[in-house]
Amino acid sequence: MNESKSFNLYRSYTDIIGATSSTLCMLHCLLTPFLFAVHATSSVACSEIGPLWWKIIDFLFLFISIVAIRYTAKATSLEFMPTILYVTWVALAILVINNFFHLLPIPHAAIYIPAMGLAALHLYNRKYCRCKEDSCCAV
Repeated sequence: MNESKSFNLYRSYTDIIGATSSTLCMLHCLLTPFLFAVHATSSVACSEIGPLWWKIIDFLFLFISIVAIRYTAKATSLEFMPTILYVTWVALAILVINNFFHLLPIPHAAIYIPAMGLAALHLYNRKYCRCKEDSCCAV
């Protein structure tokens, strides 16, 4: 498969990747209290490593989502979409960083708002982004 064809194939799925990443991020955040409850009652030998690697997964989701946003922003025909995607991602990044370092007393549940927003924006873009050319939209 040539390079431009594989790039177009990847770009055609960026909204799906972005929506999936955001949804997995929300599930990750929902499972966190359960993980800590199980973690507190277990006697796992690596008990202090568990919460750190679990929190670092948030940064993996941030990375995946910014890559998906970058390609979606290049491919969308909706003029407002790149700006709103990046603003929503910045809000999510601020909340994830705050949650990791405990800088401000913001409830953990606030992370769900931008995560759901990103998923919804990717799905909206996928459904309503219509182009005459295959190359201008995430198909």
